[in-house]
Formats: sequence, structure tokens, C-alpha cells
Amino acid sequence: MSDGSTNVGVRHLLTVGPLLTAGLWIAATGKARSWLGATPAPRRRLFLLEAAVWCLALACAFTMSTEVRQWTHTATAPLAPSGEYAEPGTWAALERAVTETAAALPDFAGFTTRTLDVDSCDYYTPAGLPTYRYELTYELRASASTPDAAAAIAAVWSQGDFTLTYDGETLEGTRRVTAEHAFPTADGYPTATGLHALTLEYAETATPALHATSPCVERTTEPTECILPQGNPTHDTINGITCRD
Repeated sequence: MSDGSTNVGVRHLLTVGPLLTAGLWIAATGKARSWLGATPAPRRRLFLLEAAVWCLALACAFTMSTEVRQWTHTATAPLAPSGEYAEPGTWAALERAVTETAAALPDFAGFTTRTLDVDSCDYYTPAGLPTYRYELTYELRASASTPDAAAAIAAVWSQGDFTLTYDGETLEGTRRVTAEHAFPTADGYPTATGLHALTLEYAETATPALHATSPCVERTTEPTECILPQGNPTHDTINGITCRD
């Protein structure tokens, strides 16, 4: 909730609270109770009393509805973009993480395919901006799926801007290595690295692949720039964005 909605709520309490308190205090006094219950009041007095009560109730209802409408409008109004999780540079950061990983592979022979998927995170930031997640996959040539390759990846993911998060076997008996790569933002993000991080995964399967995934990032303008693939893949697929540059 924004500061504006909080201010409206406080103003509403300061407006309605004293009226309710005064009404309860007046009704609780001995003079008020004796005046209301001592003798039957003339019809004119009852009419004036009821009219005053109804006018006060209508005034309070009108004031409350106006304040609630303003409060709701203020609470739902978008804030200024924070820029903490901006989309520009996300794809490039994923590519750099793959480059640093591939450089550590012994006898690296390149990749066979590259696939980039950009999917909606299905929520909006406080600034009212849509959010998207990038997932980059590079499939290695089958000859690269060796214990030496997994060991080399685990080693490089244990140093520098990487943080190794898992290195072990899956239920199928294949080796799986995961890590996070620093992706700094203004205020940081609660991950294993303590920063807004990219997540990385490698598994020794029949088709070994490197997976790099971004956190959800906010979009201010439609992305148009595309990055050329690395490792000379024969297939290159881009889903979720349209390359124009």
C-alpha cells in the first residue's frame, strides 16, 4: 500500500473518530439519559431529534463513502518504476554465464542448439509493469557429456560470481549440478548469493544441456534487440520476443 493511501486512512479516522466518540459520550451522560427517558417527549421534539440524527448519519455516510473511494483509488494507483529488476541486460547476463561456463569445459566442441524462452510471470510490479522470466538453454554435443565435463562445471560454479547450490545424483542416477550467478540490483534479492540471481543447471543426460534462468524482471518497453548465439549451434529458436535489431 502506498503512502498516499495511508494518509487518506489516517485522515478518515481523524474525521469520523471524534464524531463517534462525541456521540457515545453524550449518550452515556446522566443528563442525556434522564432527558430521553423522564417523560414522553412531544411529537415535535421527537421529530426534530430524529431529523438531527438522520442528518448526522447521512453526513457521516457521505463522508465515509468519499474517503473510502479516495482511499481505494490511491491504494491502487501505480507507483513510479523502481528499476530494481529491469529487463534490459537480462538476456546478455544469461549469455555471459554460459560463456564463462563453456570456457571451463575440456575440449569444448560447441553447442548443437540454442533456445530462448521469454514467458510472463503473471503478475505486475507495484509500478503497474508486467514481469517476464528468461530461460536460456544450450544443448551440448553428446561427446561433451562426460564426468570430466560435470566436474569442470561444478568447479567453475564454485568460484567468482557463481555459488554452487547442488552437486549430486538425481533419482534416475544421473549427475546434476546447479548454481546461482550474481545478477546485482539496487537493493539485492534473498537468494543463496544474497543478490538478485540467475539460476543455472547442468545434467549428465543423453542430450547434455546448460540451462540458465533469470528471476522475474519488469518490462518498460518491448525488447527488440537480439543476441547472436555462441558455440555455432545448428538450430536457434527464440520464443516470446520479436527480434528487430
